[in-house]
Amino acid sequence: MSLSCRSVQLRDPINGLAVRPGLGGGPACTLAFLRDGGMCELDCAGPDSSGLGPQLPTQGKALGSAFRPVYDPCTDAVLVVPRPWTAVLRLNANREVSLLAGSVATSTGIADGVGAVARFSRIVSTTTDARGSVFCVDWGGKLRRLDTRSGHVATLAAVEPPKGTWWSVAYDSTTGALYAATKTAVCRLRPSALTASGSGSGSRAGGEAEEAVELVAGDWAEEGDANGPGAIARFHNITALLALPGSGRLLIADGPDLRCLLGYGVNTLASDCLHQNGAQQLVLLPHGELAAVSCWSQDLALFAGPELASGPAAAAAGPSGALAAAGRGPGPGSGAGFEFGGFRCVPDTPVQSDRCFSMPRLGATSWVGPTVGSHAPATPAPTAAAAAASTAPVVAAAAEAAEVQPVDPSRLLGLLAAPSAAGGGGFVTVLLAGGQATVAHRSVLAAGSGFFATHLAAAPADAAALEMSLTDADPDAFAVLLRHMYGIAMDMYPSPYDAAVHLVAAVPAELLRPTAVLASRLDVHGAVAALAERLAAAATPATAVQDLVWADAHHMSELATRLRRFVLSQRSLVVREAKADVLALVGRRPELAAELMMALMEAENGDDSAGLLRATMST
Repeated sequence: MSLSCRSVQLRDPINGLAVRPGLGGGPACTLAFLRDGGMCELDCAGPDSSGLGPQLPTQGKALGSAFRPVYDPCTDAVLVVPRPWTAVLRLNANREVSLLAGSVATSTGIADGVGAVARFSRIVSTTTDARGSVFCVDWGGKLRRLDTRSGHVATLAAVEPPKGTWWSVAYDSTTGALYAATKTAVCRLRPSALTASGSGSGSRAGGEAEEAVELVAGDWAEEGDANGPGAIARFHNITALLALPGSGRLLIADGPDLRCLLGYGVNTLASDCLHQNGAQQLVLLPHGELAAVSCWSQDLALFAGPELASGPAAAAAGPSGALAAAGRGPGPGSGAGFEFGGFRCVPDTPVQSDRCFSMPRLGATSWVGPTVGSHAPATPAPTAAAAAASTAPVVAAAAEAAEVQPVDPSRLLGLLAAPSAAGGGGFVTVLLAGGQATVAHRSVLAAGSGFFATHLAAAPADAAALEMSLTDADPDAFAVLLRHMYGIAMDMYPSPYDAAVHLVAAVPAELLRPTAVLASRLDVHGAVAALAERLAAAATPATAVQDLVWADAHHMSELATRLRRFVLSQRSLVVREAKADVLALVGRRPELAAELMMALMEAENGDDSAGLLRATMST
């Protein structure tokens, strides 16, 4: 696991952290809000840093013991929730404190309104969209929206979970999605639901809450600690969420574990690293570390690693070990061994892991991963049909990938000795991709690719070296897919799901498109769905239309379907940030534009953004 963790014991216990830009263009600073009241700057950038600086004076209304801090760029202020969690205070750049909404002294309750007219019962979680809104979870699971400029509070209607109550929220500024979590389930809310308000008395009839809330991982009632695709993943006690901008990752504090949702897959980044009751806040610090704040301890947990990167580069952050280096170099537990097919093969030695984990196989059985000092279990290699049927949905980009099993050379010898319809396991073929020649075993190619299985079946069984040319194929993309096929054939992964995780980790951002196109052309089992997930997760309102045109032109139907849904769900942002692309779509791809128009006409929400997109496309 490439994620490292360290602990800093602070001078005083803190309630929360907020990162705000420095004054006059200076470096960003991190404000720590103390349990006993007041605030100071946090400095944990170095191993010898003291943690907390001197207390900072404030003006105006008493700050008191403040919780749930978030920075709002629209007002250049930090918003905090003072005890007893029934109001929101604004702390501006001059450290002046004023009431934004709610009341500290009067009785609690649920009431919409402006400023002091609004009432909160008990605010348990907050997040900002960086566009002038703060979303709050109020006691009892109500989701409230606070306008940071006017102080207007509105209760979102029809967004209650079918079971349980909301405890945590996080806004993904890249996709415009609001994530909300119960103790055991992570959900995504429709963008149109974030503007609807009601009296706060309950959800609408007719099951509209279920339409507004999409369950992406976990279960409404069942607890557990299983990793895997959303329907299989289980959580025990979710206490905090954090969306990393531009990465597609949602970090989850689940009891003592730090976990990650990527696309539709969940993985554990670090086990037993948080307080047993979880973290009440996750914050990305200016120097790149992740801070986990616990209200039960003076120890501040700090994490560092490529999994925490923000921006486009984060999507390529992958696991450590052999596959992280595109199959070169020793992997976990490596000793004496040999290089083959781009992988390092090692004898059956114990896998040294710094954590225990469980990675369910996508099917009726499950595989329990290696424990410390244990031997990886020998599992049969997945068939091509099983691999193809078991990869939807998979993660969109690699989170902390499962450890790779060591490969016994005798397995490889058995594979090459096995007969096959493609001329025998030991026969090879010469592949020309982009002018570069590669030699590969026919049995491996046939097992991993529908294209090769069809074409090699008709090849002469005794041909010494059959040559095949892949016209216009990117040689680097083909190398990635070939390593993927060898890894599956050599049983280097516990399950097809793990194979997909490692595949997307090995593909750099600039190779995503050519690799996805080639995987579709060669019908590489499991690769198309995995790469489509990662491409879809990388889409933004500014790029989604161009991405959709590209996917449709290359006949990547699964990716095109996901991107169409994204464009429709984010239509107001798409029109705002990519109006030229929307206008060009009508002239260049009228059929695609017509599909979007029909989908809009069939939509029942009838909001203003739908009309805006229709008007834009008809211009």
